[in-house]
Amino acid sequence: MRIGIVDADLINHSGTHYPNLACMKLSGYHKSIGDTVELITNIYSVDFGDSIWEDDTNEFDKIYVSKVFTDTTFPKFFLKEPNVEHGGTGFFFDKAPSLPDDVEHHMPDYTLYDRWVEQQLAKGVRDSKLKFFVDYSIGFTTRGCIRQCPFCVLKNKKEVVGHSKVNEFLNKDKKFICLWDDNILAYKNWKEVFEDLKAVGKPFHFKQGMDFRLLTEEKIKVLTTVKYIDRFVFAFDNIKDEDLIKRKLDMWWKHFPLRSKFRPKFFTLCGFDREGKYDDNFWIQDVADLFERIKILMKYQSYAYVMRHADLENSPWKKIYTKITGWTHPMMFYKNSFREYCGEDEIVKEFERRYPHIAEQYYDVKMEETNGN
Repeated sequence: MRIGIVDADLINHSGTHYPNLACMKLSGYHKSIGDTVELITNIYSVDFGDSIWEDDTNEFDKIYVSKVFTDTTFPKFFLKEPNVEHGGTGFFFDKAPSLPDDVEHHMPDYTLYDRWVEQQLAKGVRDSKLKFFVDYSIGFTTRGCIRQCPFCVLKNKKEVVGHSKVNEFLNKDKKFICLWDDNILAYKNWKEVFEDLKAVGKPFHFKQGMDFRLLTEEKIKVLTTVKYIDRFVFAFDNIKDEDLIKRKLDMWWKHFPLRSKFRPKFFTLCGFDREGKYDDNFWIQDVADLFERIKILMKYQSYAYVMRHADLENSPWKKIYTKITGWTHPMMFYKNSFREYCGEDEIVKEFERRYPHIAEQYYDVKMEETNGN
């Protein structure tokens, strides 16, 4: 059989720097049973939801289309072809169907994107933009989460279960490992996963971050012994977790040297109303809560990575969130206050005129310098 695979995010989403794991597993499975596989990239979206497709779908016995992001556009007419099958969170969000077990647990085909990578390099795309296509083994050791956050694709999951050993998706020729587990620290056998990773010996990181609220002295001690890539990433999505986050940060700095490389980074969600009101009071309180979380992280020598929910498109203060996002870039964060970063920006001054109590609390806050900088 001739199999076509479409990574929709690769074609029509500007923000993806990762290969589609489902696509690689489908490719690996079909090649293992003797099929030929081709990554299709010559589908171009144009205005009014139409598309240009340079070939006939009948040239393929089966075409799989996958996407991760809900805002990735893809032509509906293409999906109606009888030999086309589509899946992924981008199409179905929390109700995305799972791959069959023999596909899900198949070694990913890490050669699937090779031709595309060569084309990108020929266009002058930097190696660093393509590193996850070239240098990383990718997979899940666990699946699921315990939090049931209403904004998450895992909102209907209640537990974390073991999924695979690292060797199931490990390519020994790759330098690094990227793990897509959603909540590794909620897994009862979390320590076994880290022991497995240490035995493999390759540097790794958890793309989705880890649940800071679940840290213990034992877990932090384990993290001090592993080959972790870049900065540790966690989340501080709700100001109601303030006291718990502070306690865990105190614990964190007991075990790590107070130096820049060990400053954890926290996803800080904003623009999502858990009560669904989205009124003026919510938007103002949400900005204040975001500033407060950033202030706390600054005090504890940690970075904020602002995660803007799609509902921010409806906020009257959308531009303020954009400014806060720019300010919290690591190159700016410990050098400038919000006021210094924004300068004479009119929307920032307008917000201060309307809500001086918020500006007074947060506009001039700066990260304190330490001997470990």
